[in-house]
Amino acid sequence: MARTRRRPLVVVTGCDSGIGKALALEFNKRGASVIATGLDTAAMSDLEQQGMRVVRLDITDDTEIAGLMRLLDDEKLHVDFLVNNAGYGAMGPTLEMPPADVRAQFGVNVFGTLAVTQAIANRMVERRSGRIVTIGSTAGVMTTPFAGIYCATKTAIHAVNDALRMELSPFGIDVIRIEPNQIRTGFGDTAAKALERRLDSGSRYEKVRDAAVGRARASQHEGSMPAEDFARIVVHGVTRKKAPVRLRVGKELWPYPLFKPFLPSRFMDRVLSGRFQLDRLAS
Repeated sequence: MARTRRRPLVVVTGCDSGIGKALALEFNKRGASVIATGLDTAAMSDLEQQGMRVVRLDITDDTEIAGLMRLLDDEKLHVDFLVNNAGYGAMGPTLEMPPADVRAQFGVNVFGTLAVTQAIANRMVERRSGRIVTIGSTAGVMTTPFAGIYCATKTAIHAVNDALRMELSPFGIDVIRIEPNQIRTGFGDTAAKALERRLDSGSRYEKVRDAAVGRARASQHEGSMPAEDFARIVVHGVTRKKAPVRLRVGKELWPYPLFKPFLPSRFMDRVLSGRFQLDRLAS
């Protein structure tokens, strides 16, 4: 009798909403067994109703990461795909970002993502099989005003991802970087609200408030890509037989990240400074 083929097991972080939830739904739709993790288990109840395992996971908490690993070990589960999606955008003028906010941003987007990756990738190495998918951003390729700290975290996680891709390849593990651009989720609204609070506290950038808030809400306009469409493209791409190195998915601003390495820095400064009305601050 032929053996029943095991459903691939996918662990997705940050499934409370947005891209993470859409990715979990898409993997589930394609027949994978999904462990959906996030801070708010109530917000993931719809995923549980569709047969997914829901686990609370704060990726900055070593104890909760250890709890996830115990669950995997106790049930003898082998992760085929780790999708590092958990993260957020701390927007604001770089000079005025509170140190605690900067540390928290790096804590989630870089240190937390790396901690989960190290925990699960070590098990993949033992089996010499698996794929790690990291949701980066075109913001990690092209820095913009009022998003310097967020962009820095994405640049950092891109570098971590690139190193892992080379270091894990001998063990049969694929590492894939996803660069979303203009994806419609609640991400921008959350970032904009935090930014508005910062600008309300006597910021020297008050004159360009609308442009700054517009940067935070850039992904929320009608021309942006729905999270469901993004998830469909990503899951199709990362489950192909030959794994891609990188996928850029989304809308708008493509020429800038694509051609940035070949364009003079001062030219890019002028383009972005004009877009964000920074010349108004000189008077």
